[in-house]
Amino acid sequence: MSPISSELEKSQEKASFLVHVQFRQHATWQGNITWINKGVTQQFRSVLELIRLMTEAVESGDPEQTGFALSMEEEKK
Repeated sequence: MSPISSELEKSQEKASFLVHVQFRQHATWQGNITWINKGVTQQFRSVLELIRLMTEAVESGDPEQTGFALSMEEEKK
């Protein structure tokens, strides 16, 4: 397998998210989103922010370049 096709397969990896809606206030959702593939969790304050987090995750593939700031280990502390 060539390095190019290997990179292409990696870039097409499906992102998996776990969304936990804790509240519904002001006509929107608040809660936590966990990026399962990378093991990071972030709070969101609106559906728009939730969509932004998911879009950044899919486009970049790197938690450090997105709004995902807390790892699951840091959150447990």
